[in-house]
Amino acid sequence: GEVVIRLAMVALAIELRRREGLKFLSGYERAKFPETSAEWVVRIADERIVLNAGGNGGAGSWLVLPPNVSEPLAVASTWHPGDPLWAGMVGTASLTVQVRPVTGGVRLSWHGVEVIARAMRPHVAALESLMPKKRADDTLKTLRVPMPGLVIALHAEAGQKVRAGQPLAIVEAMKM
Repeated sequence: GEVVIRLAMVALAIELRRREGLKFLSGYERAKFPETSAEWVVRIADERIVLNAGGNGGAGSWLVLPPNVSEPLAVASTWHPGDPLWAGMVGTASLTVQVRPVTGGVRLSWHGVEVIARAMRPHVAALESLMPKKRADDTLKTLRVPMPGLVIALHAEAGQKVRAGQPLAIVEAMKM
């Protein structure tokens, strides 16, 4: 919905700002960082949102055309990489969004909505869609121990029904 589109625009602004900073690092070639004015894809969960960014109006300000909208919206912020909050404007709406880095993107929290967003160029999004989905580990039938040790007693057998709080095993370990 509208909240996801706004968060996608924030994610894009964060990526564009990050790329702006990379251009000034010594040892990086400008060719590695294409112009920020172009089509972008922001992935939030399984949804891919196509945004067009352009017209950099100065540091931290872009015109972004969201889907199904005829006029671009100004997206502006003084956010810098490492800041925990993105405070700025998306169109006429003022937003303050919590930003936490995650692998390949950012975790954004705003008004009780938390998403992981990744802004990328369309060719990267096309390649990413070919990657196999990582399946979550099935830990329902797994017993984990907080430290390595020696199992000295088992109080349950395979297939036995157990209840919460029931002792399953005794592990002898040396905590240092």
